[in-house]
Amino acid sequence: MVQVPLRHKPQRSIGTSTASVVAAAVLTQMTVPLGETMVPTQDGFRTMMAIGAAAAAAADDGGLPAAAQSPRQ
Repeated sequence: MVQVPLRHKPQRSIGTSTASVVAAAVLTQMTVPLGETMVPTQDGFRTMMAIGAAAAAAADDGGLPAAAQSPRQ
């Protein structure tokens, strides 16, 4: 497993927290009733996948994954 340098950990925490908030907001707004319960719609999940794909594409630096860049031990 590749160790993440300490200087990168706060940004990763902020990123995952922000992604969770966005996912919750989108899925909460895109719901339908199922009996007495509200559940997310299929379009809600598709929207989240599109947002995730766009974020991944925007964050891509064009390089190899971290595991491929690390030296073998």
